Amino acid sequence: MENLALIMQERLPAELIAFLRIAGKEAEARGQRLYLVGGAVRDLLLGRPNLDFDLVVEGDAIALARRLAKGEGIWGENVKGGERV
Repeated sequence: MENLALIMQERLPAELIAFLRIAGKEAEARGQRLYLVGGAVRDLLLGRPNLDFDLVVEGDAIALARRLAKGEGIWGENVKGGERV
């Protein structure tokens, strides 16, 4: 099995890697776990391009998404049952 962190470094834009690191650190500071899930993981392993990433949070995902959107100067929107950043 290949190291997913290494694959991500090789195949993803630096800006996305930086955001994922910030998101992970923010989640950790809140005592939460953050996971990359779905088709993005599959596509990374298969070497397919995909910049549509889904993250799952154990805990208050809406508060984390709002904090990330505010802190990184990116937009967020309310969606039924959650927050999209």
